[in-house]
Amino acid sequence: MAVIGAGSSGFAVVNALRAHDVAVECFERGAYVGGLWRYENDNGLSGAYASLRTNASRLRMQYPSFLMRDSHGDFPHQTEMAAYLGAYADAFGLRALIRLGTTVERLEPAPDGRWWVTLKDSSRRSYGAIIIATEVFSCPSLPTYPGSFDGEVSQAHEYRVPAPFAGRHVLVVGAGPSAAEIAVEVSTVAQRTLLSVGRRARHSPLARIQTVRRGGCRTAQPAAVAAAEPDLPQARRPGGGAGSGVVASACHRFLEGIPIVSSDLLPAVWRGDVLVKPAIERLAGEAVRFVDGSEEAVDHVIYATGYQISLPFLSSPLLAASGRDLPLYRRIASPALGGLYFAGFVDAPGGLLPVVEAQGEWIAAVLTGRLRLPPPAQMRRAIERSRAAHPPAVSAGEPPQHPLRSARLPTAPAVRRPSSAPGRVARGDHVGGREHATPVLPRRTASRLRRKTRS
Repeated sequence: MAVIGAGSSGFAVVNALRAHDVAVECFERGAYVGGLWRYENDNGLSGAYASLRTNASRLRMQYPSFLMRDSHGDFPHQTEMAAYLGAYADAFGLRALIRLGTTVERLEPAPDGRWWVTLKDSSRRSYGAIIIATEVFSCPSLPTYPGSFDGEVSQAHEYRVPAPFAGRHVLVVGAGPSAAEIAVEVSTVAQRTLLSVGRRARHSPLARIQTVRRGGCRTAQPAAVAAAEPDLPQARRPGGGAGSGVVASACHRFLEGIPIVSSDLLPAVWRGDVLVKPAIERLAGEAVRFVDGSEEAVDHVIYATGYQISLPFLSSPLLAASGRDLPLYRRIASPALGGLYFAGFVDAPGGLLPVVEAQGEWIAAVLTGRLRLPPPAQMRRAIERSRAAHPPAVSAGEPPQHPLRSARLPTAPAVRRPSSAPGRVARGDHVGGREHATPVLPRRTASRLRRKTRS
């Protein structure tokens, strides 16, 4: 089997296949492992900026089989995530299965049901199955607006530090965590910072999310938090009163989409460091006009408007992505192409790593015959039901944002490892510069010990 991508999703799949004695080889175009969490990754696919932290808590941004050290803090920094992923690879012996500096140029289904992989050096290899684990954060999705803009334009994917924007009039476009964080950072050096939000955004302070999770809430959509969260303040039409906002009300429940998780945005807005504007109506040379009729002079626009799925190496016309729309059963399997699977192509507001670990186990169960896929027609019907349940979000000037969600995602209990597989691995201590893992107690035993300690 071949896995493409040595980031968090690729690691989960490689480890699951290894644990079930499935021969696997992983291809990574960069010189290092870690995927998007590797700052300035030479594979060119990482959009990590210098100050980047997870927007899900440490408790939700770790593999259930390998717990993160407490010293990493509540919301780990990108350097801590990269170190954690490296420790995971070392603990399970994954590095020997990864071919670094190897670019996959082409994937082709063979008549016998296998797959051909063509590498950049023109060599070809045959595999029984392919798992694409490049995730969805490498190809930015850019909006289009009427008019033209005479200033500079960049993407959030290119942003690293705020220094280049000193003294400038900057407009950040987007309604996600990266847009908020970049706007706040840029406002510390820019002369004027605007944040254009094309749809009503849900804002959530980091401390509040963490408090609820520590209180024992295990769902990704805690009702108690949803009721308490404020929407981001929006600009109003001139002369408008209550209810005259120029942006539609939130089009999803809390954490059904990706919320703005920030402790810094609202204070920056209240101080006047960041001015929130509605959707862009048109570009006007050295200025930008918004749908409320206002116009602002801008010399640099940063688009933080999400990503689209890019599969440049997939040759088959039977499966093609349109923006973020990629028809997959359980967000993993292609009904049209047997032996082709995906990991990490899913929205996971509550934390990606537990999801991709379950995806890896699910893929391993299919490839070892412990789980049988339904017929293609049944998988297509399931995909259509999921699309109907999760319609795309639409914002002015932006392509439809198809949610990468499924009515039924794989869960770990449904694909338990056999008893002969290696046990779970937990938080370790750095000894001699390496992460040394220790086994985790079974849940029931650990629970009894906690109750005994409290009593």
